[in-house]
Amino acid sequence: MPQITANTAHFGMRLEADFKEESFRKVKELGTTPADLFRDVLEYVVRNNRLPIRKEVVSDDDAVLLDLVKKRMKNPGEIMRNVNLDDLLSGHPGSRKG
Repeated sequence: MPQITANTAHFGMRLEADFKEESFRKVKELGTTPADLFRDVLEYVVRNNRLPIRKEVVSDDDAVLLDLVKKRMKNPGEIMRNVNLDDLLSGHPGSRKG
């Protein structure tokens, strides 16, 4: 972390009051201060030339699919072989409708 010297600068930002209070409280509960959090984020950006987080906008359908994938990755269950598209779409492997 950079050392604070006589050559420092101050910056401010506008937040909704309720949001500021809740977010600052949670940051403190996580064991840091808002100033340290912002400083760490900016240091990360300088070192890595990218943001430490990524915002993704997904549709409701994609959100459902992502949730399903995450659940299956945590608990993959039995690996199915010889599954075709009709089986996948029906939700019942091996029960093709003719």
